[in-house]
Parts: sequence; C-alpha cells; structure tokens
Amino acid sequence: MNIGSWRFRNNSVYSKRSSWSGKGKNIASWAETDLTALQSRLTVGKTSTGSDVFDSVQFMGIQVSSAKEMLPDSLTGYAPVVRGVATSNARVDVRQNGYTIYSTNVAPGPFAISDIYPSNLSGDLHVTVIEADGTKNSFIVPYASVPNMIRQGQWQYQLTAGTYQNGFTAYTPDFIEATVSHGTRYDLTPYGGIIVAENYRAGVTGLSKSLGSLGALSSALSFSETHRVAGDSKTGTAMKLMYAKSLAKTGTEFKLTGYRYPGSGYYEYADAVAERDRWENGRYRNIYWDNRNYYDDSDTTDSMQAHRHVYYTRHFPTRRQKVDVYVNQQIAGKASVFINASGQSYWGASGIDRSLQIGLNNSFRDVVYGLFIQDTQSNHHDNDRSCNLSVSVPFNVGKSRTVMANFSASHNKADGNGFNSGASGSLLDDNRLSYSVQTANAQGSSLINSANLGYQGSIGNVDAGYSYGGGTRQETLGLAGGIVAHSGGITLTQPLQNTFILVEAKNARGTRLENQPGAAIDPFGYAVMTSAVPYHHNRVALRTADIKNGVDIPNAVKDIVPTYGAIGRIKYDTFTGQSLLIHSTHRDGIVPPLGAAALSSAGISKGIVGTNGDIFISGANAGERILVKWGEGKEESCHFLIPDLRSKKGEITAGYRETTLVCAQN
Repeated sequence: MNIGSWRFRNNSVYSKRSSWSGKGKNIASWAETDLTALQSRLTVGKTSTGSDVFDSVQFMGIQVSSAKEMLPDSLTGYAPVVRGVATSNARVDVRQNGYTIYSTNVAPGPFAISDIYPSNLSGDLHVTVIEADGTKNSFIVPYASVPNMIRQGQWQYQLTAGTYQNGFTAYTPDFIEATVSHGTRYDLTPYGGIIVAENYRAGVTGLSKSLGSLGALSSALSFSETHRVAGDSKTGTAMKLMYAKSLAKTGTEFKLTGYRYPGSGYYEYADAVAERDRWENGRYRNIYWDNRNYYDDSDTTDSMQAHRHVYYTRHFPTRRQKVDVYVNQQIAGKASVFINASGQSYWGASGIDRSLQIGLNNSFRDVVYGLFIQDTQSNHHDNDRSCNLSVSVPFNVGKSRTVMANFSASHNKADGNGFNSGASGSLLDDNRLSYSVQTANAQGSSLINSANLGYQGSIGNVDAGYSYGGGTRQETLGLAGGIVAHSGGITLTQPLQNTFILVEAKNARGTRLENQPGAAIDPFGYAVMTSAVPYHHNRVALRTADIKNGVDIPNAVKDIVPTYGAIGRIKYDTFTGQSLLIHSTHRDGIVPPLGAAALSSAGISKGIVGTNGDIFISGANAGERILVKWGEGKEESCHFLIPDLRSKKGEITAGYRETTLVCAQN
C-alpha cells in the first residue's frame, strides 16, 4: 500500500497440510520513504541490516541508509544461481534464516533457479528438493557479496536501532549498528562500523582497493566482546579477505572470500544471540536434520521428527576459518566450466561444513549439454555425492515453433542411478503457454510419468502438473498473481514486484503490453506492468496491432521514471469512432488552407488540413462537429458534421473511409 511518498509492505506466509493445522508467519512488515535530498531511505518496522560491513541480521526498529538505487550507475545486488537435480515432479523450497524465501515446482531433471531474492546479501541458502513420494534432498548454497568498492566521492552508510528478531530465537536483545563507506582517491574505499547491544560489542575497520588489471581486493579486521550466559566474557578478533577478478578476454570470473579467527573468542552478533538462546541447564543445545531431510522446526510430523537430532555440548562452537571460492571459465566456443566450493571449520567441534559443485555447459550446433557434479558434507558428518548429465536437442515445428527434446542421467549416493527423458516447448504468439512431458526411472523403482503446463494470463499465472507411477499419483496446481486497488477500481495482475506501473487505456480492451507477455488491458481499461526499474526511464508501450477498429490511440508509447517502491501510473488518450479521409471544400470550391487545424467541440486536435483540403481524422463519431481554423477571425474558420459511415450491421470497418464534405462558414 502506498500513501503519498510512504510505502507500506508486508511479507507473510501461510502453510496448511493435511497432517497438521494451518500456521502463519509474518516474515516482515515495514514502512519506508525516500529522503531524496540525502539520497537515502528511512525504514520503520521489521527488515534486515546490510551486509557490506557486518553479517546481515533481521530486526524490528528504525533504519536510515543510503539508497544506491538513486545513483546513475548504481551497483546491483548479488544473488546465487541455485542448481540441483529432481528425480520426479518435485517442489523446491529455499530457506534463509529459518524463513522460506522461495518455493516452486520443477519437472524431473536438472534445474537452475536464478530469480531468488535473498533477504541478505551474503550467507547460506538452505535448499530442499521435495520429491513426489515425500523424499527430501537437501544441500546448502553458500554465497558472499563482491568486494564493496564504491566510486570516488560517494558515501554509503546505514544507521540501525532496534530489537534483534530472526524468527526462531527466544532471546531478542536491543542493539544499535552503524556502518559507513567512502570512496576516495586512488581507487580506495575505507569502511567501518560498530555494534552496541545487550551483552555484546563489536567493531570493524576495512579497506577495499582496485588493483586495476589484477582485480579488486578487500580486507577487514574485526573485534568483538561478548558477555556470555555463564557470566564470563570472551574477546576475539577476526580477519576477512575478499578478492574478485574478471577477465573478459579469457572469459574468466574468479571470486574468493576467506575468514580467519585466530582464537575462539570472536563472536558474530548472531553467534552471541545463539549462545544465550541455546543455553540449557549448563550446556548448549544443538539441533540438526539429516542431510536428506532438512526442514524447519515447525514440521511436527512423526516422519520428519525422526530425522531431527538434538545433542548437548559444554562448549559453544565458534568459527575457526571459512573459505568460499567461485570460478567460472569460458572455454573454446560456447563451453563454460564453473566451480563453487566452500569449507568451514569450528573451534570446539571436530567436523567441517564442506560443499563442492563442478559443472560444464556446452553446445554443439543446436544441441546443448551439461555435466553437474556435487559433493557435500556437514559438520555432523552427513555427506552426499551426485552426478548428472543432461542433453537438450531442439526440433523445429512449423515456421516459428521449437520443441526441445531433453534427456538426463543421474547418480547419487542415496538413490543410485536415475534416468529421465521428455520434451518441452511453448505455444501462442508471445509464448504465454509453456508445456513439458517427462518420463523418469530411478534405480529400484517404477517409471514415473509427468506432464506440466504453465500459462501467463493477463490476471495472473497458472501452473498445473500431473504425475503417476510406482503406485503413486500427484496433481499440482499453482496460482500466482497480484491485486492492485486504485481510484479507478481493482485490477488483477500477474505477480507484482516491488516497483510497478498501472496502465490506463479506456476502451482498449484486449490490447497487450509490448514488454510483458500475457498482460493486456482489462474490460475496465487497466493493465499493470508488474516490474519497473526505479529511478530509471521505463518504456511502456501498447501493441498497436491489437488496437481494434474504431479505437485510436495517438501515442501508444510513453516513458516513466518511478521512485523505489512506487506504483507509477500512465494514462493513454484513447478515442473511439471512425477513421475518415475527408476531401473538404470551402466557398466556391476553394479548399481550407494547408496547415489549418481540425478541432473537436472540446478543442482537442483531430487532425491537420493537408494538400487539396484533405483532412485525416481518427476517432470521429457520427454527428460530431469539427471546427477547421486557420486564424483568429470569424472568416478564418469553418465547420462540418461527421456523417455516419458505419456498415449496415452498425460495425466500424477496418482501415478508413473516404468522403467529401463542404466546410460551412461559421
């Protein structure tokens, strides 16, 4: 909801399963407004701190921060691509900080999700693939933001005051956090910050430097003091190193993030909160889920609780070191290889968290193939290994349709070998309707056949699926959309993003938007472009080929620059009626002069007199009075009435009609 310059937002989730009663969660509620003069934004409510200096945490309170989106060449946030393999018609849930931030259905075979919006700019994404038979495969996708370089003369800051709230800890201390970065000469960006909280203090200072052709480097030194629940205090330091390098000529992209904690006394703010929250009768409570059955603590079903493990330790484990490495290399032609590796060890614990993903993507002519290998291990010694090979072959159907034939073979430690094959494609003129059919076979099980359809409609998106085999059957239905209430009524839309545009074009029902498949003007004269780039020019265009006979839209393309979170509004002038080419005459066969204006009774321009007195008029209605004017004097104008030239059925014909009219003296 927008009221003036204030944006009010809520993000909630409600879940209901047959095995337990429904449960709702308020992930975040907040209000925000731009402080344009300061190129900043004020936020009040439940949201998250940034991660440029400290690890991001969720809180309830107030925050003032610089708005990078207002800068002409602002940096965009980083989010990882989540890759995995489904052996059946499965659901993929992505969680961060205990909350579900993304959920979708996928067909059997490899998948890659690139439209996830994490609540933080760095951390771990917990991915769960829930198969049709209820089996759950889980893995963690670690990621980190790029070095926080900013341009010379720019400032970035954030001041936060509130209460720590991550959704699952009973201990919620108050805190204040302040961070600042400044771009200086010689491509240097010094930055720092402090946190002052109940039982916790921390500070960090760092420096980022562009190394020119050698990449960019960022290093930081942190200090923390933690008053622990047992009554003692711990102090410690941490060192952080970030490096990024991209070589356009060789097609190389490299990112490295390393953390080193010389002793066990350094606590991140989230660790300090967890240390008090997990304390029970002189020991620390630890909970973990089997690697293949990770789920949140709200799932109380017996089958899930059987995979929930609780144990107690006398020592609270803190980080010892952590390394994240990402490499993407373009090879000859269209081939590319990527490596995503992460490892983390702890003080007071013998296990390590380790994840390795290696992939190859290539194409031969029109055939696309890829190889994906994954190896994971948690500090609880759960581990899994998988390998998948996929091949896609296009087949042309008709003049403009392509059907993709897909095949994949997989192997993992738990399930053994698996194979699936199928086809996918899209229909309709703007590919609004997508489809896929698959047949999958896992080791030791029966064939599972599935079919999926997806449709992008003007009032929302629909996804439907059906699968059967191995004694099971599954039907899925997904509906996604938005509702916009405005002064003109209520408009149903496709799923809404943070900033979007309401389009008004009366009497233009069925006319589609050029840059959004499926979106069209509804019977009430409205449509919504569901995603817009704030502080940038956004082109909004109607498809002129869809404009029906008898409707004229003189300017079908407009431009708008919305602010962050705005609901922009664009109104198109539409005229209904006939399109006429009028051969006009005046007194004694003399025609009105070239360039004279043809105006409606309301003074709206309807056309201009051309050579030989010809006037082209659109959106004209029978009986309408048109004034032709070429001066201010009475003798410098004349008028005529529009005749009814509709067909015998009362319909307005396509194109335009010609007629000769006498322009009478006023």
